[in-house]
Amino acid sequence: MSHEAFTATIDAGLSVARACGLNRVVLTTGRRSERFAQKRWPDLAAEAYVQIGDFFQVGIVGCAAKGIEAATLAVFFGKALKMARVWRTRTPRAVSSLSTPLRDGRPP
Repeated sequence: MSHEAFTATIDAGLSVARACGLNRVVLTTGRRSERFAQKRWPDLAAEAYVQIGDFFQVGIVGCAAKGIEAATLAVFFGKALKMARVWRTRTPRAVSSLSTPLRDGRPP
């Protein structure tokens, strides 16, 4: 799936959540983290779970743009480490070294 197609899918998922009247979503990085989150928060509607893959910035910015009040990131530890270091984790130019500190919350 292309970058544009994936980001459009995220946008559509967030739009569906808002159209269903939801103010809280759970952003997941894939099906495995989605299943984990669904077991953790079984009371949430299916539309509250939005797969964002590696595009966590797109998910967070999209939530803000759509007025979603609360977003939970459901990720596993390895992905969380990558997310802490780079804006997109699936790119050949991404730097995911833990030896370089963040400056002002931004990757180097």
